[in-house]
Amino acid sequence: MSYYSSVFKFNNLSIFFQPNKLNDKFPKAFKFLKMNGFHTSVVYDSNYHKRTIYYLQRLSFFSIGIIPANMPKYTLNVSLPTLNDTLLMHLYMLRLFVKTKQKSDNKSFKSLYSLWSKY
Repeated sequence: MSYYSSVFKFNNLSIFFQPNKLNDKFPKAFKFLKMNGFHTSVVYDSNYHKRTIYYLQRLSFFSIGIIPANMPKYTLNVSLPTLNDTLLMHLYMLRLFVKTKQKSDNKSFKSLYSLWSKY
């Protein structure tokens, strides 16, 4: 038994350990996410997640991601076109989102701190 399966042996209902095929559980999972306040999704591999994108559009999630040049540009709400759909490009996108989040949090903190320090 591998290390990961022994660590997660009690969590076999997770969507990350399900087979690659979408079944009746997945639309319920997306509805559950929608009901709990999630409205935005980041799709890193649009070729691999075509069915996931279908359910995201059907439940009106706002989707952001990279799209290879051979796919329609209106597949996602915000599409960043790329010529090569490689792992390096996916890691670049992940880094871009993390850096953007850090800068946003930093700017928010500075504005709140400046308001707080006035008093």
